[in-house]
Amino acid sequence: MRRCCLLLVCLLLLTGCGRADTQDVSSFAPAEGDRLVIFTSHKETIYEPILKEFEQRTGIWVELETGGTVTLLERIAAGESGADLMFGGGADSLSAYSACFAPYVSEYAGDVAPEYDLGGGIWTPFSALPVVLIYNTKLVRQNPPERWADLLDAGWRGRIAFADPTVSGSSCTALGTLLQAVGGNTDNTLAAFFRNLDGRIIADSGGVVPAVADGSCYVGVTLEENARKAIRAAGLEPIETPVRGGTDGATLSYMGLPCPNLGTGGYAFHGPYEHITVEGMEKTVELLCQLVEK
Repeated sequence: MRRCCLLLVCLLLLTGCGRADTQDVSSFAPAEGDRLVIFTSHKETIYEPILKEFEQRTGIWVELETGGTVTLLERIAAGESGADLMFGGGADSLSAYSACFAPYVSEYAGDVAPEYDLGGGIWTPFSALPVVLIYNTKLVRQNPPERWADLLDAGWRGRIAFADPTVSGSSCTALGTLLQAVGGNTDNTLAAFFRNLDGRIIADSGGVVPAVADGSCYVGVTLEENARKAIRAAGLEPIETPVRGGTDGATLSYMGLPCPNLGTGGYAFHGPYEHITVEGMEKTVELLCQLVEK
């Protein structure tokens, strides 16, 4: 139920650059022409240590601007941003704006697995963050969404939390995954999905999980990393192993997009001793509650 969302570095560097301490050091800043201007859609916990180390190792002053992936890309496309480098965004978003970037092949490109070298020098893969479906267990007690195609069911109309794809790179990737998983006519699939959104679009990807957690939406599309954090918040350590079967996760894994399946607490599936414990179900409920709260 998800696809690898590659958070990528464009233009000049393999990863990001550095960031100085939070104190005001503007009086020490070099002339604008001597600064490296970086646009990033990453969260501070991602870019802060990378940028800080870059500045310390190179002595290059970094000027940072943050925002949504597509918003930043549109500023770059307008030609008035002054950006030197884009740190972040998914392959789908960056493909749409590839004409804005100059080819660059890092000296470390050989360390990147060939299947992730998708940019032809326009971008370099930084990390893989799959996209997953989540739902509020208090509101969805039966027949939760199990496949991407389920999002086209009229029963979810007006109840789906989905970030604005003109702002969120992860939403662009989610749309691409939806089209790949569902198949068929692209226009019909997109029309059915946006009809189910019923005009409700979350401003940015950070608002998806809260919308599902507070019950304003029943289901949502978010990053897999949120699921991992929810598992750990429930006092468990996620165990990730390959599985077989007819789930969307297994199908996409077979197609080259590694996908996890969250455990339900059951044992001995598909046999005469298949069962589940009360303790296991209680822990699963705790896990899911943590997931929608993050």
